[in-house]
Amino acid sequence: MISRIDSKGDKGNTIKPYAITADESGRVYAGGVSAYQIADRSRITLGGRRLAPYAGGDAWVLVLSADLKRRTSWVVFTDGGSGAVRGVAASSGVAAVVAKVDKGPFHRTRAVQSDAGGGYLAAWPGSS
Repeated sequence: MISRIDSKGDKGNTIKPYAITADESGRVYAGGVSAYQIADRSRITLGGRRLAPYAGGDAWVLVLSADLKRRTSWVVFTDGGSGAVRGVAASSGVAAVVAKVDKGPFHRTRAVQSDAGGGYLAAWPGSS
């Protein structure tokens, strides 16, 4: 699992994982920061709209099937901003992510807090 530099023929680049967990079904959730864009980033929509172009340091979350053979979800939350996922938890079909954000915006819907001093919490329905 690596990020890709599309302008260099999809040459691989670095991602750094900072958090990992598993849910009761065995799905694995990992999060961190990418040094370039994740696979299919240009196709990701959050809140019904496409993300802004990659601007450096995407905060990402990856969900893998229990057998580690299938990527069920790989998404970024920094919408043209910069940050890193620092924690992830999952249970009963819901996953929660904590991220440190260096440069906004950070995508969130119905956030617990409307503005944060460098960090956010996001939650979404888990993969089925």
